[in-house]
Amino acid sequence: MIRLALIIASLTSPAAAMDKPEITFTLKGIPAEDVAPPTIYSNHDGDTFIVQTGSWLIKIRPEGYDAPELRTAQCGREYALALRAKEELTRVLTDARSIEIVQTGTSWDRLLAIVTVDGVPLAHLMGETGFTRVYHASRGREPWCWQSWHRLPFPNPRRG
Repeated sequence: MIRLALIIASLTSPAAAMDKPEITFTLKGIPAEDVAPPTIYSNHDGDTFIVQTGSWLIKIRPEGYDAPELRTAQCGREYALALRAKEELTRVLTDARSIEIVQTGTSWDRLLAIVTVDGVPLAHLMGETGFTRVYHASRGREPWCWQSWHRLPFPNPRRG
């Protein structure tokens, strides 16, 4: 593992851009000289965000919490919670003074990582919002739509 301290070049929040957050990566097998200064590129939903470094886009899946799915929501409640979780993750990342990302593995096309924001675990910050919950890999994902009446059809603009 190589530990890199990199400065985020820009963020969407003007207030955050004044005090550019420091981002620290601990990534497996990537030489320091091969990594360009990163920026927060976007967030996919409430539990995945994308960092751009040079021409690379790296999806980060923070460990410790689960957020509702935005693109595959099974009910209106899940979709509404997913939108709020995405907004909260955007707020947390843009208001940050420092972000530390420590890679712990991979999952699908994402890097699994322990993420801390201003010294506080991101899982804790997101859990305080009420739009996410603790994730236990051994139990797997739990549904966000618990009762059959939650599964009634609803308009989801992302589904088409």
